[in-house]
Amino acid sequence: MKKVLLILIMGIFLISIISLFSQEFTYVGAGKCKICHKTEKQGKQFPLWEERKHSKSFAPLTTEEVKAKVPDAPDNPECLKCHAPLFEKAAEFKEEG
Repeated sequence: MKKVLLILIMGIFLISIISLFSQEFTYVGAGKCKICHKTEKQGKQFPLWEERKHSKSFAPLTTEEVKAKVPDAPDNPECLKCHAPLFEKAAEFKEEG
């Protein structure tokens, strides 16, 4: 009886671990991060990120100056690989959610 119970518990544990790692995660956008990561307790991570250039990396691609040199900059893979690293991912990664 103890062996059966132990095997059952181990089976449930293994199934839960496997299901945890087989989940598909989706991009939720910076707005979702802001909910928790703006507090003093969290080190005001979101406001600090928002002030820095990383949060604004896509914006230069939409300026008239850049469009004059590279008309398709917002859609150009050569630009996007640095300015929007998730561009090659599925469509749900491209929209701010």
